[in-house]
Amino acid sequence: MSWKLLSIRFGIVAIALTAVIAAATIWTRADSRASSNPDVWTCSMHPQIRLPNPGRCPLCDMPLIPISKLPSARSELETRAGLVTEPIQRRELFKEIRTGGKLDYSERQVAYISSRITGRVDRLFVDFTGVEVKKGDHLVEIYSPELLVAQNELLLALDAVEKEKPSSPSTKSFAQSRLESTRTKLRLLGILDEQVAGIEASKNRLRT
Repeated sequence: MSWKLLSIRFGIVAIALTAVIAAATIWTRADSRASSNPDVWTCSMHPQIRLPNPGRCPLCDMPLIPISKLPSARSELETRAGLVTEPIQRRELFKEIRTGGKLDYSERQVAYISSRITGRVDRLFVDFTGVEVKKGDHLVEIYSPELLVAQNELLLALDAVEKEKPSSPSTKSFAQSRLESTRTKLRLLGILDEQVAGIEASKNRLRT
């Protein structure tokens, strides 16, 4: 049953191909005869129209032209229509799109800085959104009584170590441990080691 159906389908396809080839052959011969006959008139918009006398196209009502002038008429129509042709080639196509948008910051690069001490902000160096900030930049000046007390404790501990140098080793060890404790307290408050060393060298407290 399947072979019969396949044979029928193949026969239909063969008949259709034969009909198409025959129609194309007849159309080509008709065109060649019409081209050689100067009395044949056609339409520049509908070249399938072939009439023996001048007149108007039955499809678009345009004036008919001799078949010999058809190529020049087509070229003139393409020029009027702004039609441009070029050889086929492979290339990347792109389209420019203009649209509105909104720029926003990356949430993955946002960092929040929290103060480790209590106090008030005396001066703000970054005072508007969008200012460029780099690592190590001075952002604010904070007055903190807690920080002043911790620095005072450091200076008192340093003074005790210097005064008790001639004393017994146990007394010196106690004063030294107290000094290290005050240094650690300042580090926990966010004071850097070089800042602690600067306080010890100058014996002056940092106000902010």
